[in-house]
Amino acid sequence: MTVWIKRFVIVSLFLVLLGVIAAGAFGAGMVTGFFGRVQETGLSEEVIAGEGEMAKIGIIRFDGLILTSGAGDIFSTDTLISPQQVKHWFREIMADKEVKALVIELNSPGGSPVAADEIYKAIQAFRKSGRSVVVVMEDTATSGAYFIAVAADKIIASPATLTGSIGVITEITNIEELLNKIGVNLEVYKAGKYKDFTSFARGRTEEEKKLIQEFVDTAYDLFISRVAEGRGLEKNVVKELAQGQVYSGSKALELRLIDGLGSVEDGVEEAQKLQNLPHAKIVRYRTESALDLLLGRIETMVNPLPALMNRFTPGFRAAYLPSF
Repeated sequence: MTVWIKRFVIVSLFLVLLGVIAAGAFGAGMVTGFFGRVQETGLSEEVIAGEGEMAKIGIIRFDGLILTSGAGDIFSTDTLISPQQVKHWFREIMADKEVKALVIELNSPGGSPVAADEIYKAIQAFRKSGRSVVVVMEDTATSGAYFIAVAADKIIASPATLTGSIGVITEITNIEELLNKIGVNLEVYKAGKYKDFTSFARGRTEEEKKLIQEFVDTAYDLFISRVAEGRGLEKNVVKELAQGQVYSGSKALELRLIDGLGSVEDGVEEAQKLQNLPHAKIVRYRTESALDLLLGRIETMVNPLPALMNRFTPGFRAAYLPSF
């Protein structure tokens, strides 16, 4: 049986199963609820250490690109961090009054400036509830990931963690010369002087370049402000460090971009210190959606097209991402 036949069988079974669920749920008015929540990711709690009634320190993992929407296609192959999902998790965690601190294991190259700022604000709101937040950087926590990390009380990284890359980048494809060589002409009819400023069929005018740079500079200034506020540094100091350079965890510590070197265990210890907890129950939050539980994440096997198309769709997007 070929791979594609296997995928066809799996998807067919999935559709049949959905039909059974929908048929059984229709009389109870649950169809809409099921489809509305199939992508909603909830939390399950695993106790790692401690027992009985005592204060908790939670550990949760943020992994993947930071985007404004983490739902997307139910068969998406990308791991994402979205503000909507983070806020949902935080609401669940804050409902447990025993949770006094949260350790975030962060592994991300960055992503959307808007999404990063929303998550930054969500972390700050979580801290305003009287709880502490410690970010533990893993392999990579660059650009937008560093942006959200500075909202925490403390940042810990491995000496070999890749971080920094404080800056903004946007790219617009220009294939005008290629189209001319192969004799393709693109006719454009527009209302609005700048409506086609992202067109891949031509270059940008000087006026358009200026407008794009102004947008990029706005996102860059926001990044600088967030880092300066979160790390207690002067803006001019941050700007010197914010030219897109990447840093090792060791170098980031030297530059005061993080607070210490260590692992998640050190993050938990730091969280205990922040809350003055000599003893605490340590719990790990598992993130799993209804679709994960139902089908064992068959989405990792099928339909990679949406993720690929998203990378090559012409348009204008600024990003807190490394340039390499």
